[in-house]
Amino acid sequence: MSGLASGRFLVGGSTTVGTHLLPPLLARFAQQHPGIDCDSSVGDSEAVLGRLVAGDIGIVVVAGVPTASRLVTETVLDERLALISEHAVGDDVRAGTLAVLPVSPLLRSRPVTLVYRRDRLLSPAERSFITLLRSVGRRPRELPEPADGS
Repeated sequence: MSGLASGRFLVGGSTTVGTHLLPPLLARFAQQHPGIDCDSSVGDSEAVLGRLVAGDIGIVVVAGVPTASRLVTETVLDERLALISEHAVGDDVRAGTLAVLPVSPLLRSRPVTLVYRRDRLLSPAERSFITLLRSVGRRPRELPEPADGS
């Protein structure tokens, strides 16, 4: 979506999502739409969903799948969990490899979910960010870097 000239865009993110997923996406969004002031609000899922329901934030991205009849949810990624042994990391980092340890029961992925209110129209900036978020794919190998590499 081009032609977003000016405005403000705020997306909420649960702690892990807001720390690791949103920053590179917001950098890419800002590069594509330099006139839009974009920012994130990060907190636990309950807090950012509360801000969404209150109308303080237009869209949020959280780990897990919230349930409420007034919310629209869409799984956009699968969060992959990994178990890393502190003992293994030191040696393997020095060697340039990481150990794969058998774990039982197997760790399962957890959905990362886009959430917005059913009773509210999305702004053009929000719709553009959602398009960018969907373009990452369900199991990205890495997150998108801004085009200039920063």
